[in-house]
Amino acid sequence: MNLQSRDESLNCSNCHRKFTHKSSLVRHLKRCLSGLKAPSRQKSCQNCSTAKAGCDLQRPSCGRCQARSLRCEFLAIRESSRATSENDLYVPQLPHDVPPPPSADDATRISEGSNEQPIQTVETAKIVSPKLLLSPERRQILLGTAPGAPVSDAAVRHTMHFVIRVLKSWPRLIAMHHFAQLPPVVHKLQLESGVLGPLARCHALACMWATHTPDSSDSVQNAVVEEIERLRDQYSSCTELDLLATAQSILFLLILLFFGFEKAAPVSRTTDAELLISVWDVKHALASTGLFLEEEATNRLPRWKEWAIVSAKRRTILALNHLEWVWSLKHGFPVLSCFELGPLPAPAAGYLWQEPEEKIWERLYKEWMRNWGNEGYKMFEFFHIDPAGTLDQRSEMWLAEADAYGVMLMAEVNAVGNSI
Repeated sequence: MNLQSRDESLNCSNCHRKFTHKSSLVRHLKRCLSGLKAPSRQKSCQNCSTAKAGCDLQRPSCGRCQARSLRCEFLAIRESSRATSENDLYVPQLPHDVPPPPSADDATRISEGSNEQPIQTVETAKIVSPKLLLSPERRQILLGTAPGAPVSDAAVRHTMHFVIRVLKSWPRLIAMHHFAQLPPVVHKLQLESGVLGPLARCHALACMWATHTPDSSDSVQNAVVEEIERLRDQYSSCTELDLLATAQSILFLLILLFFGFEKAAPVSRTTDAELLISVWDVKHALASTGLFLEEEATNRLPRWKEWAIVSAKRRTILALNHLEWVWSLKHGFPVLSCFELGPLPAPAAGYLWQEPEEKIWERLYKEWMRNWGNEGYKMFEFFHIDPAGTLDQRSEMWLAEADAYGVMLMAEVNAVGNSI
């Protein structure tokens, strides 16, 4: 029995390939779930080979070529002539709900199930905006899959509790300061005309939560659920800024509902899952308003407010994925992967996000572009970080500039290798 359990624990949950060592399985899963080819005798792409640079072998375009908008070409001789034995090149099938980062040079369409969706070409942007559609497989996982045992790995559990504590600090901050001090997904420029209605109601509920007693716990939780449902039913008629405020309010209220009460909530995990599923519609609507700027794609200085709003959108969507990731870990569900966000810029340097003066922000942004050589860090670069190894130089540069929000993201990256 022990040997059988051990063997089953070393099977890939995606392609069912068997491994004899946990470290090999962890390395394989990281690539298998992201749709990347396993390390092989395959040569670098022609551009990386010419430049004598490291190539991550990603298809159809490697990360280095994506970052430089170069046409990425691989020699196909070895692939076409190689036998398909277990020790040779292994090409995993990509899960339906984890689309690979599209090529930045010649990708013109992306598939989601059987429906093809147009995306922008490289002539108009280097960054491909994700559609953020919930796949039938992920829906089935949340609604129809019986949860397994909560994660037992000590390091992953520590990260899970760390992320929960950070998330809970956001509605606490709102209750304490009424948006005079902001959670790291809300930018001050969102509030220059005042606190929008969804966030104002969120503040009132956060205050109720902060002062609730055991006797009032059920009524506060019910009020939170009712507001989430109201926002969910009305988001489709929102303007861009109202929609952003709605998504942020749903985020803060779900944090309260899932993690904010010591007493068991009067809703089941099925209801929790249904709320998470409905949030995908809000994420999709928010993504449809635009998740990057043309200036970001062409390495020019954007307008401060436009940059602030689009950065807040990306941070909010990523935080909603944080929430689903940690909720899944806590309740023993397969974790959510964020590979659809791969082409987007990673959360910006903390000093850019927090700078309150436009002129100073412009100067800092220009310096930031010079430091990065006009190739800012992208989300897909997180996928190549070895949780057990040292960071590459670009990842170290990004982490050096990250705020607390970015540090939380890096903590998740380190935990993913042990939790998937």
